[in-house]
Amino acid sequence: MDADDRVTLNFGRLADAGPGDAVLYDGARGVAALPVGVPMAKFVPDNTCNTLINHSIGCNCCGGRDPAALALAGLFMARARGEVEYFSRVVVDVGDVSLVRAVLEHDLFVRARFRLS
Repeated sequence: MDADDRVTLNFGRLADAGPGDAVLYDGARGVAALPVGVPMAKFVPDNTCNTLINHSIGCNCCGGRDPAALALAGLFMARARGEVEYFSRVVVDVGDVSLVRAVLEHDLFVRARFRLS
């Protein structure tokens, strides 16, 4: 069996991040302190679409990419371009872990590059 070279995602707190890690956090929750020198990306969940009441054209359920998927993809591309330090793990600090689990399930770019630990 081949080794899985995808970056691991670990649900935790920002303070859990250390050398060789990156951080993905939910910007809607606010943050007390960000780790210094750790690559990071934030996203704000898009909760504006209610398919029964307020279904807008171009919402995340109809098209486009999820904000968490865009943040993870941007973090990976920054690593690939050498814009941030190399990392092999992303500490995910979010209020709703199902958001990130859904991204791993439905976004092909993210699923090809990241996995849950």
